[in-house]
Amino acid sequence: MDINMPDIKKEYWDNRAQQYGNSQNGFKAICSYGSPYFYNKYIDLIHKKVFYKMLNSIDIKNKKVLDLGCGVGRWCRILAQKGAKVTGADISNEMIKIAGIPADKNVDFLNAAIAEIELPADTFDLITCVTVLQHITDEKEFKKSVGNMVRLLNKNGKIFILEVAPNRARDKNSFSDILFIRSEMEYLSAFKEAGASLKNTYSVDIMPIKQKLILHSKGIPVPLYYLLLYISVFLSIPVDLLFSGTSFLKDHSWHKAFIFTRENKF
Repeated sequence: MDINMPDIKKEYWDNRAQQYGNSQNGFKAICSYGSPYFYNKYIDLIHKKVFYKMLNSIDIKNKKVLDLGCGVGRWCRILAQKGAKVTGADISNEMIKIAGIPADKNVDFLNAAIAEIELPADTFDLITCVTVLQHITDEKEFKKSVGNMVRLLNKNGKIFILEVAPNRARDKNSFSDILFIRSEMEYLSAFKEAGASLKNTYSVDIMPIKQKLILHSKGIPVPLYYLLLYISVFLSIPVDLLFSGTSFLKDHSWHKAFIFTRENKF
């Protein structure tokens, strides 16, 4: 299914896929764009810990699951291995091409932005969305995307999102024009307005070192930046791996994971 989608965004994600989608598990394309493997592996590890925490709390065997912003398919494969019937959706057709190799009979792909998915309402038992909404910089598109997620969820289903969601969002566009930093409360308000109820919140990365480095990285020579990044990961990973997927110090977590259910108003 091909739809009208913002050409600039589509081209941006297509370029990421073409550059890095086929190397190092696609980490440079789907995690931190072009960053060293050690940093992207750290991101992958702490995200997977929270993702498995969510998966271990529900039975998705033979259930319909929608993975939004599926990228090269890393979450689709995990979901399919758990027995789910998975639909992966992404704005980038280049990402989807990579995600579909090798083919999996339990995974279908859809070339679509979240806001434009036109599948029937009440279709999915679980909707996953990992570091995707934070890249929707237009507020109207963001709210439309959230509304469509809730529309697609069945009455007993769950939505799992993992996004940059600090307690307070400052300087939302100060260092990137493709990352829009929304606060935890902005996410909760958007989903509540769309008809969803919060069930759980999890910590992801409570150590503040790397966030402060990234937010103040402009002007730092690349070799020095990578050295500082390596040190920050070395110091952060024991703590973040220990507490990601828990409620411990969640107010200090840069990313947060949320689980929503649909309110009984549809």
